[in-house]
Amino acid sequence: MTLFTDFCLVAPAALIDRQRIQWETAGPLAARAEFTHRRNTISALLSFNQVGELTDFNFNDRFLSADGKTFKSYPWSTPGRD
Repeated sequence: MTLFTDFCLVAPAALIDRQRIQWETAGPLAARAEFTHRRNTISALLSFNQVGELTDFNFNDRFLSADGKTFKSYPWSTPGRD
């Protein structure tokens, strides 16, 4: 997830990789992306403002376990500002 977040925020030219990234419209100012690296695939919802700037990056690929046996997925957001 960190690699894909970095692509989106720091190196957007990497987002044209059609072999590893699949895009789907998720609204007028949003897109869902699936990124595959090696055998791992993650998905994220990217939100944009009216001029096309990335404003938020949301995903549910963070897990927490109180006992080390049962894991629960939690939403995570990486807002884009300035």
